[in-house]
Amino acid sequence: MKRFCALLRAFSLALSCLIFFLASSREWFGHIRFGTPLVHTDDHRALTRASIDYLIRSGRISRSSKVASFRSTIERYSGLLDIMESEVGGKVPGKLKWDFSHMYDPITKRGMNDKRFMNAMDEFCDFWGRSLVHLRIGNFEKAFLFLGFSCHLLEDMTVPAHTFCIPHGIRVRIADNFELLSRPKKFYVRDHGDPGIGKKGTHIKLFISAGLESRGRDSLNPQDENEISIVLKRYYSPPKWSKGGWSGKYIGEPYYPYHRLLPSSPRIKLSDFITLRNYLEPIAIACTAQLIEHFAMITNTYK
Repeated sequence: MKRFCALLRAFSLALSCLIFFLASSREWFGHIRFGTPLVHTDDHRALTRASIDYLIRSGRISRSSKVASFRSTIERYSGLLDIMESEVGGKVPGKLKWDFSHMYDPITKRGMNDKRFMNAMDEFCDFWGRSLVHLRIGNFEKAFLFLGFSCHLLEDMTVPAHTFCIPHGIRVRIADNFELLSRPKKFYVRDHGDPGIGKKGTHIKLFISAGLESRGRDSLNPQDENEISIVLKRYYSPPKWSKGGWSGKYIGEPYYPYHRLLPSSPRIKLSDFITLRNYLEPIAIACTAQLIEHFAMITNTYK
């Protein structure tokens, strides 16, 4: 028995060393994480959690406020939207279709197929309106549930595949590398300017602004490119009309990670991936924080 245990420990140590070697090698660095689930709740949940932490630490909302009291609801449902809207979550296909409804091109202001399916902007505005209605009638749990859904869609706008309208996910059987490899770190919240907290239409301004960032723009002016635009051009082709509607494409060939059945979007060079992540994730946190602060201000739930 002791010999068996010793052999088991030796095997475990050898396996750990192999995994460490693969994870630290130039070719496999980061891709080892493809062992994570196909549907991720932690990415959005962690982004929303970081946003609320920032608001509380900076004193923008009180620790005893309604927003802080219901933070677990906001965080939880910001992470669960994908699964709840998928067939796995029991959603009946119809006007709302997962791989269409989370797409939006902020430059042309359209989704993939707006005549048939709701796009991300329409769904975002719908959830935002529902959250306000439920708050007015005192249904706080539902109000913050829909606020969490709104946070999810806003955060999706900082993912290039969503703003280039590139189909990905379980239904179309291809995973997006940037989404799967990104994990929120302890970033400083990137200064995203004052969107007009407490003013009418601020939630839409935030949504468009976040989307433009992941399209490589600082504004709608084609000449006003941001610092990641050159990186984005290496991996994403802008949307155009095709048989599937208004959609872009990945540049390069998909590949199969060794321990996941679904193919993945083309590899992103490690230095480019870090550039994209370190630019876009702080924006996702900042925009989500501003959206929640805006909600708290107009509903007087920040005290």
